[in-house]
Amino acid sequence: MQLLPAGAHRAEELATGSGTSVQAFVAMSFDASMNEAYTLGFDAGIRAAGYEPLRIDGKEHINGISDEIISEIRRSRFLVADYTLMNNGVYFEAGVAVGLGIPVIPTCRQDHLKQLHFDIRHINTLAWDSPQQLAHDLARRISAVIGDGPTPRQ
Repeated sequence: MQLLPAGAHRAEELATGSGTSVQAFVAMSFDASMNEAYTLGFDAGIRAAGYEPLRIDGKEHINGISDEIISEIRRSRFLVADYTLMNNGVYFEAGVAVGLGIPVIPTCRQDHLKQLHFDIRHINTLAWDSPQQLAHDLARRISAVIGDGPTPRQ
């Protein structure tokens, strides 16, 4: 018996659970200064592209936080990694997604771009200035690289 590329790809999707998922994991700083960016930017942009955002601080659980993060990343169709404020957890969560073969959409507020770690500076990072611009540009980026989700807003 021979495993063809399409079969290998399907097996990988089943293993991660991400191939048909509508969940988008959002890795970002939980600093209060980022609340508006989340609600008006990340949440709105992901929903506009037809996906359901999940930020781990919005989930009730009794497990260790790292175990819960990894579990939810595995369940996600893609991960949005916002490097504004250079939160080390964002680097960790993006690395987990990359290791699992889950697409990562990097973002960073314009005034923090020069602080990106040299290991990721070469990656096409979506720069944003306002939550509204972020929502618009993020929805467009998601649709272009992931595809429209099953429930896009009208």
